Amino acid sequence: GAEGASERGAVDATPKDANVRTRVHEYGGGAHLLTPKGVVYSDFKSQRLFLAPAGGGDAVCLTPESAWPDGQYRFADARLTPDGRHLVCVREDHSPTADAKPSAVL
Repeated sequence: GAEGASERGAVDATPKDANVRTRVHEYGGGAHLLTPKGVVYSDFKSQRLFLAPAGGGDAVCLTPESAWPDGQYRFADARLTPDGRHLVCVREDHSPTADAKPSAVL
């Protein structure tokens, strides 16, 4: 079996310290997406999107850092465009001047 696999063959696809959840829609939307390049996921603490590369390696942050402790922007429900070149997702803006209405971002 794979290195570090459970007795059933399961292997973690995200870093050990990742908490794959999102606060979009308050209850949480889709928090991850499997892609040919790896797993795109929303980290609960920062609400930022990351890519955990297929085959291992350090996760890469895909969204900007926020001055807000729990993230100004929250991301969920990511999908690839049919040609696989772009990631589309729902983003909520939780800054004081926004009303947290979801919008689609590319």
